[in-house]
Amino acid sequence: MKVLLTALFANFRTNAGIRSCVRVRFFSAFALFVAVFGFSGGICWGADLADYVTVKDGIVEASAAETVQTLKDKYAKASGSKEKLDILTLLAPLQEHLGLYQDAQMNYSIAANLSASIKASSGEGAAADESLLLGAVRCALSCGDTPSADYILSTAFSAPVSQETQAYKILYAVWSWLCKAEDDAIPAQPVAVLKQSIQLSTMKVVKPAMLLTLWYVTGDSTYATQLGKEYPQSPEYAVTKGNASFMPVPFWFFVHPAR
Repeated sequence: MKVLLTALFANFRTNAGIRSCVRVRFFSAFALFVAVFGFSGGICWGADLADYVTVKDGIVEASAAETVQTLKDKYAKASGSKEKLDILTLLAPLQEHLGLYQDAQMNYSIAANLSASIKASSGEGAAADESLLLGAVRCALSCGDTPSADYILSTAFSAPVSQETQAYKILYAVWSWLCKAEDDAIPAQPVAVLKQSIQLSTMKVVKPAMLLTLWYVTGDSTYATQLGKEYPQSPEYAVTKGNASFMPVPFWFFVHPAR
């Protein structure tokens, strides 16, 4: 069965801003999906990767697995909360892109808690970084852990969230809903939410993902046509044309595509 990688739709940012966009050499089966998931364009980190590993001409010289281990070692030796947060904002997305979803979920969650503590100590409130929490949700879904995803979505975000974050929360909640469907029938309620959401300007940031989801679960080609008209260069449209593949991950393993 083809299954969907939630990281495809992630746009990772942190409050620290983007300071380094580099390439990591992926020596694994996941390299087969580079064209789909945009790794060739480089991963944008929330901290400077060059502070922790050797980067030459924008390319990390070590393999992805070696880079993960280096960051783990640096984290184990880190003392301050800010340094730990910087390392985890590098490590978690790298683990996510490598398919190490349980590790990535844990590190996104730890980083989110650290971000809240740092803000609280500086008198900025105790709201965790929204992008880190979304990363934790995304990875929970990717490894099939819908209870954790639902828990984070319902309890971890401090209101009010940004419009973009709210859009992703709705998308991820619908994905979790679909993942828990018990039979082959098209689940009417989440599909209805998706159909309503793609009409809203506030959901524009996740509209390609929602159109692809609708195409996948309903088999209705009009959603693929809409993707082609509105997002002709998107990886989502490439999937509907058969020019790109879904990455095989546990997420959506129990969500049946339209027959």
